[in-house]
Amino acid sequence: GAQPKREPEFAEPPIHVDWTLAFSRPETKKAHTYWDSLRGARIMPARSDLSPRGMREFLTHVNLVGVCQAAEGGSIDYEVALQGSHGSEVFGPLARRRLAVGFSEVTARRLRECFDLVRDSGRPVRINSGVTCGDKFWLDSESLMAPLGDESDRVTAIMWVFVSWNATKMERSGRTTRNG
Repeated sequence: GAQPKREPEFAEPPIHVDWTLAFSRPETKKAHTYWDSLRGARIMPARSDLSPRGMREFLTHVNLVGVCQAAEGGSIDYEVALQGSHGSEVFGPLARRRLAVGFSEVTARRLRECFDLVRDSGRPVRINSGVTCGDKFWLDSESLMAPLGDESDRVTAIMWVFVSWNATKMERSGRTTRNG
C-alpha cells in the first residue's frame, strides 16, 4: 500500500516577504539607509564599499553571505563569510560555513529561498519570520537581505542584517526591550 504521509516535526512559521522594506526594528532601518547611501546611482553597492565604522550602530547584527557558484550545472549555494555577534548568539558559529553545514535542512532551505530572492532580483528585501533553528522557536525575527555586487551588477554577496527578539515576552509586556 501507499506509504503514510510523514508529518513534519513542527509547523514551519510563515516567511513574510516585504519588497516595500517597511522595517520595524531600528537596526534594520539603519542598515537599509546605510546600504542605500552606499549604492548611490548604482543598482547595488560592492562588498568592498562596506565599512565597520559605517555599520557601527548595527554591526552586531550584520552577516555577510557569499554567493558560491557550484560546479557546472550545480545549484548555487551560500556561505556565511562574516558573522555578527547577534547571529552567533542565535545560530551558533557559522563563519566560513555553507548553509547546509551550519544549519538544519529546514533552516538551510528557508534561508536559501530568501537569499535566492535577492540574488535573482538584485533588490533588497525585508524578511520577517519565526526562527526555526537551535530550539529557539520562541524568537521572532526581521532581516534586511540586500545585494552586494560587481561592476556587471551580478550579485556576489548578500548583506544579511538579522535582528531577533522574544516574541512571547514582547506580546506579554506590550513593549520592546533591547534583549527582547
